[in-house]
Amino acid sequence: MIVAHPDDETLWSGGTILGHPEWQWFVVSLCRKRDKERAARFYQAMSKLSAAGAMGDLDDGPGQSPQNTQKVEQTVLGLLPTTSFDLIKFCCIMPRGLFQVFRVPPAGVIQISWVEEECRAMMDRGLLSVDLPPNFFPFIQPTDKDWHESYGIFNRPGYYHNGGIWPFICAIYIAALVAARKYRLAKRKLLVLTRLMGQSRIGNAAFGFNE
Repeated sequence: MIVAHPDDETLWSGGTILGHPEWQWFVVSLCRKRDKERAARFYQAMSKLSAAGAMGDLDDGPGQSPQNTQKVEQTVLGLLPTTSFDLIKFCCIMPRGLFQVFRVPPAGVIQISWVEEECRAMMDRGLLSVDLPPNFFPFIQPTDKDWHESYGIFNRPGYYHNGGIWPFICAIYIAALVAARKYRLAKRKLLVLTRLMGQSRIGNAAFGFNE
């Protein structure tokens, strides 16, 4: 399995890995080898998942330039234990889970209402500038016990992991709205997301999604 960052394998495919202990799992994380904290957590996760793994150190910072295709290919091949394998990326596993997730029960409809109410409240308080749900809320504040010093650089309240707008998360939310037959709301969110992605792609935005 090849993932961009350590922890992607657990977020997207942890259940599948644990559900098939008879498979010989090998996970490649393309980034963060020199990040001591993330690297340690990656190998702890491998132990919990009864999997083997290796890490690369490709640039995944917010100011990254497009990666050279040949360099990425060489990095992947250099990290793999063999050139004969079954390849699984999370994009292949994810749809299988979505079919189950998006049989929206009554509790799911209630949750949608809660998300919309919270987002409206954040917009009223000036904490949210677009009509899309953040990836995480309420935001972690510097006074909270979960705050880390590094958050002051990349994860300030409303930024990146700490309440940023992530297109793929919004897309999953829109798919849930469709499954719940909230078609008008889904259409509205999709149009907002499309406009936001367009601004990021043409390079005229102060913020953009870097993946």
